[in-house]
Amino acid sequence: IMKYKLLILFPLILTGCVSVLDPGDMDAVATNNPEKATVYVFNSYGGNLLVINGNFGGVMRYDTYTWFHIDAGEIRVSMNDPMLKKRKLSANVFQVEVGKTYYIDYNDRTPGESDADLLHDIFTGASKVRDLFKKEDLKLISEDRARVLINEYKLSGNTLPE
Repeated sequence: IMKYKLLILFPLILTGCVSVLDPGDMDAVATNNPEKATVYVFNSYGGNLLVINGNFGGVMRYDTYTWFHIDAGEIRVSMNDPMLKKRKLSANVFQVEVGKTYYIDYNDRTPGESDADLLHDIFTGASKVRDLFKKEDLKLISEDRARVLINEYKLSGNTLPE
């Protein structure tokens, strides 16, 4: 049984080897775009793959953040397993408006899945069709809290369309 546990855990060990996108010339604080909403995403738990409206945005390590501009309306945000890209760890839907700024934090607060649920999800892809999944782990935070995190966390680049 120990061999099988190690085989299951091996991909998780490799997660630390997944590279994070260099922010390049991205500013630490977003520039204002009066025609779009500005969204910051903070990763306060583990190494995860950011997905916005089905677009892979890149891997975010623990204590990193990124920002992007997006058209107004509904946005689907998820943090996915970086080794099994379609497996959602948490997902939520937000309404954003032009000219406003939103701050979203991911922090794994709810109990984890059982081994049976985890294996079922891996083999069936059950979480990939859910836009609301452990949504309490992916939530809006205040601008004051976001300022603290911007000063504490490292900026991560992203590959989201502008």
